[in-house]
Amino acid sequence: PNPADIPSSTNYVKAALDESLAGKSVSTPQTKPYGCSVKYKSS
Repeated sequence: PNPADIPSSTNYVKAALDESLAGKSVSTPQTKPYGCSVKYKSS
């Protein structure tokens, strides 16, 4: 991802928590992942 995109990004976790705590259904229950995946070393 481009670091310049961060200020215009949406914090979906905060939005989901706020909606849930207000008794509303979560408007965005799922999003597409971005960035790199986590890689684990084989043992």
